[in-house]
Amino acid sequence: MEGPQGIVFVNAYALQLLGLEERQTRGRQFVSLLYPEDRTRLEEVLRISSDGRAQVQVRATAADQSLRWLGLRCQKTAWEGQPAVVISFVDITEQLAEEAAKKTGEALFAEGPVVLMEWMATPLRSLVRVTDNVRQWGFDPKKLEAERGAFWDSIHPRDRQRVAEEVEAHLARGANAWSQEYELVCPDGRVRSVLDRTVVQRDAQGKVVAFRGYLVDLTEVVAARKLLEAERVRYAAALEATCEVVYDWDISSGNILWNRNVLPAFGYTQEEMGGIAQWEERIHPEDRPRVLSALNEALEGTRPFQAEYRFLQASGTYSHVLDRGTVEWDAQGRPQRMVGAMADLTVVKKLQEQLAAAQRLEALGQLAGGVAHDFNNLLTAMYGSLDLLERKLPQPSPVREELTAIRQAAERAATLTRQLLTFARRQVMEPQPLDLNTHIERTLMMLKRVIPENIRIEFIPGHQLGTVHADPSQLDQVFLNLAVNARDAMPHGGVITIETENVLVNGEYVRAHPWAKEGRYVMVSLSDTGIGMDEGTRTRIFEPFFTTKEPGKGTGLGLATVYGIVKQHDGMIHVYSEPGKGTTFKVYLPIVERRAAAVGPKLEGPVVGGEETILLVEDDREVQEILAQVLASYGYKIVTARDGVEALQILQERNFAVDLVMTDVVMPGMGGWELYEKVREQAPDMLFLFSTGYSENAVHVNFRKKEGIFLITKPYGSESVARKVREILDRRKG
Repeated sequence: MEGPQGIVFVNAYALQLLGLEERQTRGRQFVSLLYPEDRTRLEEVLRISSDGRAQVQVRATAADQSLRWLGLRCQKTAWEGQPAVVISFVDITEQLAEEAAKKTGEALFAEGPVVLMEWMATPLRSLVRVTDNVRQWGFDPKKLEAERGAFWDSIHPRDRQRVAEEVEAHLARGANAWSQEYELVCPDGRVRSVLDRTVVQRDAQGKVVAFRGYLVDLTEVVAARKLLEAERVRYAAALEATCEVVYDWDISSGNILWNRNVLPAFGYTQEEMGGIAQWEERIHPEDRPRVLSALNEALEGTRPFQAEYRFLQASGTYSHVLDRGTVEWDAQGRPQRMVGAMADLTVVKKLQEQLAAAQRLEALGQLAGGVAHDFNNLLTAMYGSLDLLERKLPQPSPVREELTAIRQAAERAATLTRQLLTFARRQVMEPQPLDLNTHIERTLMMLKRVIPENIRIEFIPGHQLGTVHADPSQLDQVFLNLAVNARDAMPHGGVITIETENVLVNGEYVRAHPWAKEGRYVMVSLSDTGIGMDEGTRTRIFEPFFTTKEPGKGTGLGLATVYGIVKQHDGMIHVYSEPGKGTTFKVYLPIVERRAAAVGPKLEGPVVGGEETILLVEDDREVQEILAQVLASYGYKIVTARDGVEALQILQERNFAVDLVMTDVVMPGMGGWELYEKVREQAPDMLFLFSTGYSENAVHVNFRKKEGIFLITKPYGSESVARKVREILDRRKG
């Protein structure tokens, strides 16, 4: 209490708070204990107070010299007949600090990204309070608080039901807090992703009365998350798109993650592939030590892991694989994981083997072609010599019978050379109208030479068979390959049945058999009573190099060649077979509206010679001499040359005064075709007759495209070559 002469009374609490003794307060004015800035304010409050009362907050120095805030209440009164003031106060320093902190926190929230909210436990969850920083998303906080369900309506329609169901689920299990993510549709149309952290407010009975929580803007986080997911999807797609088996090996645990390519590559699921132990077990025993040694070197940091080995498939067979991996290390330099890929080399290995087989076959073909070419030259000389001898002998002569036997042997040899050239694919292709019944009857003699006696061949010819346009030699190859295939399918004997008939392939048949084409065909079927084949083998039977025979007993080219020849003839081929029930090949060749070529020698008149000049170009001396004698015997003037260079020189010296150039195709130095091209530059009307058993590249295609060139195939007799020469020379006259 303070009177006119100062403080007259002070209690113990006040003395303790201010750090004073009672004697120090007597006679002092109370305002002297306050901060100077607050003294005048207290005096003014008391002076203007109409009822003698006042409340004010002032500062004073406490006993510990700290600043303390005091909450003062003043009441005017009288003391011993003198005016006085009763002053009571409390320390409000902590209270003011809490209020300041609260205000500071709210200010920080108002300026920060976290939006505080409180809403009612009603279906529309109307907001009771929301911080002003909700304006950052374009919302008016007053409007959200005033309108029922305003905030709930701002949740994106596609999320609204999910959010409600999740809240009900959390409440049903008694949860007091949870988090949700959803999208808000802002007033300006923008869509923001938010994290909603909710805390439940319950009454004393545990009933939910309200919710409190906060929202955090996750829009950028969600966008980054989507980008990361897109990258993950692209990475996963890239892993699945590759043909390789990709793996990730955790070295410490031994677990391996595999991509889905393990199933098509090896037949295992990702789970069945297992870890490092299963991988080691599936390596071929012969390859395992080498592969594990390479792996250990990689784990020691010596070199990257790379190994080629055989890997066991689920089917029980081995695949050839190339395995490459990169080791990753931890901070201590220890191997932590290895990421790598296994590439299936089975097809590559098979192709390498097939290429080697094809190269061996090509070498054999070149050898066979070369032998046949040389043999044709010998046969040509033999035919010419026989013809010359027969013409010189008197008609009734015992020697003629011996010469006939020699000619028959030469004809058999000529047949063999044609077969060799067909194998070497150097036979000149000469398609012609054919009666297949007649042709097959002739082919049977050849087939019986390759079919053992324990296999019977039956031929059932069709009636009034249509004519086909085909190369007889290539058809021989078709029937020979099919017969050999049937023979190999019947190691203990059986029956080969060949049938022919006219067939009409219509639209209904084509719809049932997609490989077929509409039209009229001659169908040749070749059936056997052999072991047959399963569906997997049947579907691959025409693939090049595919064979079911043991290594060294089949090239895998026979049926592929058959398929190619049939397709070149615009035909079709199909195979029917079941295991244990034999096999039937059906070949369809288009019918043409032409009569079949006559079988056997033509009935022609006597050969007529002439006096024209013929330049004979042949590098084989024996063939050249015999041909020169044969043609000279028919009255022709013969000039000879050993190769194209000598022939061109002779032609230039004679100013190209030659009626016909008869030349071999393949010769050392300048060949026949090069000679033809050089001569045509200076004498474009010069006639050429090419004599050959085979030729390289595309020479025979050019034979059919150029005027003034003709072809005769070795071996030939004297009448054949003389008739051909006369035919060509007569065309010039005509």
